[in-house]
Amino acid sequence: MNFPEMLLLIISFALSLWVVKASAQLAYKQEVTWEQAFLQWLLLLILAFLASIVLSLFKFGYLIEALTFKLF
Repeated sequence: MNFPEMLLLIISFALSLWVVKASAQLAYKQEVTWEQAFLQWLLLLILAFLASIVLSLFKFGYLIEALTFKLF
C-alpha cells in the first residue's frame, strides 16, 4: 500500500470515528469519550457485516434486481 492510499485510509477512519462520536453525543446529550466512540464504531461495523451475511443468505439481491429491472 503506497503513501496516498494509506493517508486516505487513515483520514477516512478518523472521519468515520468522529461522525460516530458526534452522533453519539447528540443522541445521549452528554460527553462521549473516544474509547466509547471506538467501541460503538466497532459494533456498527460488526452489525453491518452480520446484516450483509443475513441478507445474502436470503438472496434479497435477486429480489431487488428483479424489482429494479421491472421499474426501469
